[in-house]
Amino acid sequence: MTTSLTTDTNLMTLRAYLDLVGHPADQSAFWSADALATALDQLPPGEARAIVLTSNARSAHGEIAPGLSLVVQDVRPGQQSPSHRHSFWHLYIVQAGRGVAHIEASGGERAIAAGDVIFVPPFHSHGFDNRAGTESLILITLQNMPQLAQLGCFMREGERGSWHLVHTPGEPPAAGLKGALSPTGTTTR
Repeated sequence: MTTSLTTDTNLMTLRAYLDLVGHPADQSAFWSADALATALDQLPPGEARAIVLTSNARSAHGEIAPGLSLVVQDVRPGQQSPSHRHSFWHLYIVQAGRGVAHIEASGGERAIAAGDVIFVPPFHSHGFDNRAGTESLILITLQNMPQLAQLGCFMREGERGSWHLVHTPGEPPAAGLKGALSPTGTTTR
C-alpha cells in the first residue's frame, strides 16, 4: 500500500516505496522446442518472425531477468531481416541454419552457421540474410532493451537516419507485449 506523508503525492514512506518497487520472486522457466516452433508458426502474416520469452514474474515488462529480454527469431529461407540500428546491444546465438550477418562493427558481411555467437554493440547497423538458405536461420538473442526502456533512452533509427525515442518511463509501450511466450508455452495476444 502506498502512503503519502502529506497531501503532496510525490512523497511517500520508505516502506511504501519498497512495497511499490517490489515484485514477485523470479522462478525458473522452461520452453520446449516444440512450443517455440509452434509459437513462431502461429505468428500472423506480416508479423516479425520473433517471439519474446519472459519469466512469469517479469512478463509485464518483457523481461527474462532484470533489464534483459530473450528473443527467438526465425529468418525463413528466401527472407532477410533488414539492417537497422538502435540504442541497445544484442548477443546472438545461431541455434540452427546458415546465413549471412551484416554487422557494421565487424566490417560488413560474414557467413554464419549453427553454434556461432555474435555480439552487436549499441548503435551498430545489423541484419541477417537467409535468401540463399534452404532451412530457417534461428537466432536466440539476449538484449538489454528493457533496461533502456526503463531508463527512458531506448532509441531506434528511423527513415533517412533520423533517431527517435521509442519509450519513456511512466508511459506504457504503444503496442504492449503481445506475442510474449510464457514459460508454460502459452502466447499472450
